[in-house]
Amino acid sequence: MRHLTATTFVLLTLATPPPAEAVEFLFSGYGTVSYALSDRPYAYQRSIDNHGTLLSDTTLGLQLDTRFSSNFSATLQGKVAPANDTEKQWDPKISWAFLSWQPANSWMLRAGKMRVPLYLNAENKDVGVTFDVARLPAEVYGIAPTSDFVGGSITKSWSREEGEWIVDAYWGQGNTDIRTYLRDGIPGTIAAGEHYAPVEIEARGLALTYHPKNNDTYRVGFHLATPKSANNTSWAYDVAEVPYNALLAPGVHYYTDSAPGIKRYNQVNMPILAFGTSLNLPEDYTLTAEYFHNWVQGEEALTVDGGYATLLKKIDKWSPYVTFAGLRSGSRLLKRYQTLNASSIPGLLPGATVINASQRALADAQTAFDQTSWTIGIAYAFSPVSKIKTEWTNVRVGEVPGFVDSPSGNGVSNQNVNLLTLSYSFAF
Repeated sequence: MRHLTATTFVLLTLATPPPAEAVEFLFSGYGTVSYALSDRPYAYQRSIDNHGTLLSDTTLGLQLDTRFSSNFSATLQGKVAPANDTEKQWDPKISWAFLSWQPANSWMLRAGKMRVPLYLNAENKDVGVTFDVARLPAEVYGIAPTSDFVGGSITKSWSREEGEWIVDAYWGQGNTDIRTYLRDGIPGTIAAGEHYAPVEIEARGLALTYHPKNNDTYRVGFHLATPKSANNTSWAYDVAEVPYNALLAPGVHYYTDSAPGIKRYNQVNMPILAFGTSLNLPEDYTLTAEYFHNWVQGEEALTVDGGYATLLKKIDKWSPYVTFAGLRSGSRLLKRYQTLNASSIPGLLPGATVINASQRALADAQTAFDQTSWTIGIAYAFSPVSKIKTEWTNVRVGEVPGFVDSPSGNGVSNQNVNLLTLSYSFAF
């Protein structure tokens, strides 16, 4: 139903009568076939394990651009990619569907379904041929609250002698699904494995981009996402800070999200500061770096910082590169996870099996990250629209599992995960 609502809005928008001029159509497409393999039996980023998978980044998309006049056009893009709300399935969806009106060369107004201008590769992240890395760093691109929204945007540009300045402002609604992986579940209550909760997100923000004459790029953005539970549930954030004693035994306590004093929310405000740059260096080197800081208003424990830096060199059709990336939640949230993960009551007490399982489930429900990674890769361009890439990534998982689906037991921490990716991207 959430997808139908967005699609209905877009179709009504596209039905707006255009000016009576000759209509031009441009049909294009893109695709990436990507195989990823790790050296661990548990899954990393939902699907990558030691069995290998095509479900990490494989995507196929088609786009139709319709130009009604010199300043009025429509864009419709559909894609088939791994589903965001279920495991090991493909999901055909409308990724773009918007009208564009350009009243002057320096102004652009859009309405419909668009991509949030959060990161440098936000608009083209599905089109693998437009960048040389095999996988965009998960430490930045893997945790955006939402990538698409239905609404409106305004773009204003200024051309100066030193370069071009661009301001993007947007406001709209998006939908996503929050994934939680429970290593054990709770007997008789919640099954182990993946669980998805639908979330509605109001997204708005500003992004300032500067392109100097040497084709470098600098971007800074402030974004505000307001997630709201789509099924009338609420979230408890301070679970591990309110011990609960149900008179099990003197000095014995555990944690529960329904204890007196627990704060609950059905929507929150999440401000995001994002910075990005791409620099053309001497000797055909390129340095690309992005950083973001995200927090939840009223919950100072829920902060996260992520970033990466990629150094790439062009050697004819070859592009070797190295990337360092990191992602870390605030210390209070990491401590919250550790407290819940270590919490247990003596096994002889009534209900100990269920209570101890619930402590691990509460720990798994904390959206916490602590990891760094190194990547070495290379790309080869057969042509401007055909590219093959491969890379090796070493991920150091720190105090919390983060992107890892922990196996039953104590959870994954302080381990290395090695990933190998091979992909082919094209466009036409």
